[in-house]
Amino acid sequence: MRFYIASRQAINFSKSGQAINVSSIIGVTEPLNQGRYLGLSSLIGRNKKQVFSFINEWLSKRIFSWKNRLPPRAGKEVVIKTMRQAILVYSMSVFLLPHNSSDDMQKMMNSFWWGSEGGRRRTHWASWERLYVLKKYGDMGFRKLYCFNLAQLGNQGWRFLTSPKSLSCRIFKARYFLKSDVLDPSEGSAPYFIWKSIRSAFEINDSLMWHYTTNENYSTKSGYRVALCLLTDINDFQVDGLWNSLWNQLLPLQIKEFLRRLLRGFVPWNIKFLSHGVTIDPICPRCQQENEDLDHIYFRFPFATVVWQKMGIAPLHGSVNDFVAQMLVEQHNYKRRSVLGM
Repeated sequence: MRFYIASRQAINFSKSGQAINVSSIIGVTEPLNQGRYLGLSSLIGRNKKQVFSFINEWLSKRIFSWKNRLPPRAGKEVVIKTMRQAILVYSMSVFLLPHNSSDDMQKMMNSFWWGSEGGRRRTHWASWERLYVLKKYGDMGFRKLYCFNLAQLGNQGWRFLTSPKSLSCRIFKARYFLKSDVLDPSEGSAPYFIWKSIRSAFEINDSLMWHYTTNENYSTKSGYRVALCLLTDINDFQVDGLWNSLWNQLLPLQIKEFLRRLLRGFVPWNIKFLSHGVTIDPICPRCQQENEDLDHIYFRFPFATVVWQKMGIAPLHGSVNDFVAQMLVEQHNYKRRSVLGM
């Protein structure tokens, strides 16, 4: 009753639990297992990987449930990005997940993306780091979980910087930086894990001025890109080109993903296998006329030449990459002329 009078909030006794001795005073049940609240562990111990293992278990079950009933690669992209939104966002906005937990989840997503056949994993044509590259630079724009985690926590740090009179900021200030400011490099005495997590976001967010958005206000999207640039070599993997033109085509997502892989060289052929250390005869196993490379498969292979002739655009010369790029340029120019009424 005193709690209700002071806070104007009633206690639901069937849903409430209290682990300290005052539980008998206010009349709530003392639980044996603290469990989780809103999907997060109520208590954080020393073994952080074990505490957050439920996220890995959930992700593993979700991936397993999709393995045998999944559309091709385009569907996998949707599933991977949906899984991140489904559970990780809330957890990552409160706690900094252990590196080994994030790495384990990245490995599961990587294995799911490239797939397996007959119990053996398929060839990984590119490192997972390359798939972090944004779509406008030729890759999938998947999230690096550690950087995404920092970006989510950055919202909490930005709120402390810009709203120092908020209730949460005043509570933390009284506990950790009473005589200094939130950017004080010291963590305070015996800091809780949640405070350590929020402080980790100051790697990317340590100023009242945020120069990475037009309104100079922090956003998770801009924070993620800053973290990715600071903590990875992402710029080394970016490939300029008409990628936006490709993604804007009125084509099934599966076809656009295939064209992207074609342009990036992620389609298997014998010469490609040789470059990956696989012992294989480079000669085309179907026509037995020349080495099997990308241009042979799509331009010079006898059946391919017949297909192009039937389409009325033969003979073809040059490389497949140049041909696809030229098609995208022509389509881009056609749309531009249509918009301008030319």
